[in-house]
Amino acid sequence: MHRLSLLLTNKLCAEQIIDPDDKELYLYGFEITIANMINFLIMLSIGLLGDALIEICSFYVVFISTRRLAGGYHADSYKKCFSLFALTNLSVLLFTKVFLYYGKIRRPFLFGAIVFFAWMVYKNAPVEHENRPFTKEEAVCFRKKSLQITFFWIITGILLWRMGFEKISAGFIGAFIAVSVYMVVERRNRPV
Repeated sequence: MHRLSLLLTNKLCAEQIIDPDDKELYLYGFEITIANMINFLIMLSIGLLGDALIEICSFYVVFISTRRLAGGYHADSYKKCFSLFALTNLSVLLFTKVFLYYGKIRRPFLFGAIVFFAWMVYKNAPVEHENRPFTKEEAVCFRKKSLQITFFWIITGILLWRMGFEKISAGFIGAFIAVSVYMVVERRNRPV
């Protein structure tokens, strides 16, 4: 991934499309873009292979948008990141299959997951990563936005559930749980 990013960046420099002083920025941008594309392909593959594309796609949208603002665990290498993301997707796939199969536990589990998720974001967001500390203003902004996106996804999830879109709601619940777990893990890993 680094070699491909370096190749693309060097090509842009050679063609004088970018300023050589901006090389590191473009290199980082290409790496992040490629990593996000790989994670998207992991999610798409697991959703297609598990016959749960709706559930996994709804999970992905909620997970990425919430986690971006609320924070959470980040692996220290791309290999670990991709492996953990694949494991998270597989866990959500399994969870949604079980959740949709057992009708009687759905409503209590839905509301339990919502309360847990809201509490975790309220108590912890934003979870700062050691490689990217926040300024005071950023922390306030991310906290406000993470609470807003949490509220938005909870209301949307409840409305979709009430309208009968249980597969989408199951993906939402998977995301609520995954974001909460990632926040807890990162909090415990941070040096005090």
